Amino acid sequence: MKDRHLFAPVPLSAEDRPIVLKRDRRAVEIEDHFSVGETTGRLTNSFLDTMVIGIVMAAIFAIMMLRIAYLQVTQGDAYRQASERNRVNLETIYPTRGIIFDRHRTPFLANVPNFTLFATPADLPRSPPQRQEMVDNLLTVYPKLNRQETTVKIVSASYASLGPVILAEHIEHIDAIRLSTAIARMPGITLRSVSARSYTDGEASAHVIGYLGKPTAEELAEKTYLTSLAEVGRMGVELAYDKILRGVDGVREVERDSLNKELAVIASRSPTPGKNLVLSIDRGLQTVLNNALKSTVNELGVPGGAAVALDPRSGEVLALVSQPSFDPNLFTSGGSAEDFKEIFENPRHPLFFRPISGSYPSGSTIKPLVAAAALADGIITEKTTVQSTGGLKVGPNFFPDWKAGGHGLTDVRKALAESVNTFFYTIGGGFESFGGLGLNRLVDYFQFFGLGQKLGVDLPNEASGFLPTAEWRNRPSSPRWYLGDTYHLAIGQGFISVTPLQVASYTAAIANGGTLYQPRVVKQILSPDGSIVQDLPSVKLKSTINDRYLKVVRSGMREAVTTGSARGLGSLPVPVAAKTGTAQFGEGDGTHAWLTSFAPFDRPEIVITVVIEQGGEGSVEALPVARQGLDWYFRHRPAP
Repeated sequence: MKDRHLFAPVPLSAEDRPIVLKRDRRAVEIEDHFSVGETTGRLTNSFLDTMVIGIVMAAIFAIMMLRIAYLQVTQGDAYRQASERNRVNLETIYPTRGIIFDRHRTPFLANVPNFTLFATPADLPRSPPQRQEMVDNLLTVYPKLNRQETTVKIVSASYASLGPVILAEHIEHIDAIRLSTAIARMPGITLRSVSARSYTDGEASAHVIGYLGKPTAEELAEKTYLTSLAEVGRMGVELAYDKILRGVDGVREVERDSLNKELAVIASRSPTPGKNLVLSIDRGLQTVLNNALKSTVNELGVPGGAAVALDPRSGEVLALVSQPSFDPNLFTSGGSAEDFKEIFENPRHPLFFRPISGSYPSGSTIKPLVAAAALADGIITEKTTVQSTGGLKVGPNFFPDWKAGGHGLTDVRKALAESVNTFFYTIGGGFESFGGLGLNRLVDYFQFFGLGQKLGVDLPNEASGFLPTAEWRNRPSSPRWYLGDTYHLAIGQGFISVTPLQVASYTAAIANGGTLYQPRVVKQILSPDGSIVQDLPSVKLKSTINDRYLKVVRSGMREAVTTGSARGLGSLPVPVAAKTGTAQFGEGDGTHAWLTSFAPFDRPEIVITVVIEQGGEGSVEALPVARQGLDWYFRHRPAP
């Protein structure tokens, strides 16, 4: 049974047997040696790689830690402050500027809202394309913006600048509503209503009240309390009393989001309103004198003129008028380029404040001082006479009277009434055996009455005029002085110049009995609620000449109205005293027209002085302006 042996072992042939490799002992040792070395090498390389990676990672970690320490410790404050700026804005709250009133508490101006659009560069997007897109959007909503200027202000603005950059002012209310909606999603763009001035009288009081303007770069750097949105005084009372009128800014600390939306007010300090001012100026008189002077200047076609009105009892300024003038509202509400060109390039200089800054030869308006000096110095008495035959001849030179043939026998009253040059040549410089005051004493008396110096009026840019003092004459560059120069000085010609305010001030001293006052424009400082904070009293500068001598001078000035060169004032409702003047200037025959006056003659309460540049004769051109002012004053002045 063959099947029984199916799985029995079968003997293998030699070819089918497995091959057995026989190695000797040395071979095995060598093989074992190489197997161990290979493993060890692999381990060594792996360890080195691990060490390098660890060192690199440690270095990176160390650098990161140093950077973190630098940012947190060294630069931490700076970044925290930058973060706060992004999160919190400090906004200035501008106070209400004080109101300026005339002596009867009538306002010269009002504060009105001024919608202003501005950018804060630090809050604008950093990307120039985003800024340009913002410009395009603004122009779509408000096409009145100048594209080029707006692009420069927004796209080129420094990222670090925190100061506001004005884009547009005096935006109309309907445009402001549209803008306020459009800029809600424009970070860094703000629309705010700030206060602006509206000057009620326009040009009539422009120089004395002044106007407001934006601070210059120098002012912003010097006065840290100012921003580019602020307004500062640029002339007159607005400039002289800027700090009092301004008040004190308030501030809000506001938290805003990335779209410039207000989230919360963190802290705030309310502003302190500016104080109000009451001027000594009579607004009605100011307007009347301005209109009269403007009419005369325009009709004559002359460069300009000035008028001053003072109260001789106190030195208070009742009116200060300068022509040509300008509209101050152009500076506060935005005038056109043509408007400003007319102001700044006008050869008649409408910004020039002639009553206190203009200097002119005085002409015969100086003669009352010469007469008072001669009386006080004992050179003459009220009965001294001089024969006027048409002038004085000294050597080859002739010094004429204005009247051919002269005025005949003349005393001091007649000399003032008819403005007799021969009389003043003689008492000023002397003639033949008659010794006059002489140059030095003339100059001393003129200085005694405030000439050649500033009187200290509380307004900017007061001029001092000029006198030929000994110090000036002794300079190597000064011209040689002759007797004829003294004669010219005695009649207000040659080396002398005065301001209209100086002439009005010494006229007031003659009228009041000899007291020279410091002219003042501001009478009172008021709190915002109208209560008096401070009364500004009159300031006496000096007592000049004994009133018994001035009484003679006053009577001569009265005769000028009754019988002399100022007869055109005789029809006024009160008795007036005056002195006319016709002052030559330059090398030609041109003359400035002067008149100075006071009234009532027996109890003076107003002085009016007028000068018309290149106006001809004072009795013809300056007198009518003063007459209109005096007539209005005595018909409208309040009852005692």
